Amino acid sequence: MSEKSFRSLRFLAAWQSVAVIVACLAGCSSQPDWQADAYPTSGTVRINGETAINAFVMFHSLGGDVDVRKSEPWGIVGADGVYHVSTYGDQDGAPLGEYAVTVTWPKNMRDPYSSDRMSNKFASKEKAPLVVNIAPGRNELPPIELNDVKLR
Repeated sequence: MSEKSFRSLRFLAAWQSVAVIVACLAGCSSQPDWQADAYPTSGTVRINGETAINAFVMFHSLGGDVDVRKSEPWGIVGADGVYHVSTYGDQDGAPLGEYAVTVTWPKNMRDPYSSDRMSNKFASKEKAPLVVNIAPGRNELPPIELNDVKLR
């Protein structure tokens, strides 16, 4: 084999390696095409002055669906009163847009669809205690303070 042929084969092999790497990287995208970019989002919830541990916070888009699967961001209030929003993965945040933020507080956290301690008073878009705009970057939302709520 001549020196020229050997160099040509090495050159071809190098380009094939580059092509395989590029194809793998393109096929191994970290985010499926249908997902919108999500931005870290968190806030706090207090009901009658107390931390609302295990309250369920739901984000309802006011500007149309956030993606083709009609995903809805959500969070659960922790012992510290803070919720971190998840849409596609654990605490990944919410896509850009305007949302009505609703709050329910299930009697039984093992069944988040169990009856709401607040009788669904803040469970619909129309009764949302907060409307927010999610922007690029980190979003620290205003506190949700629900007072004089009759709990059952």
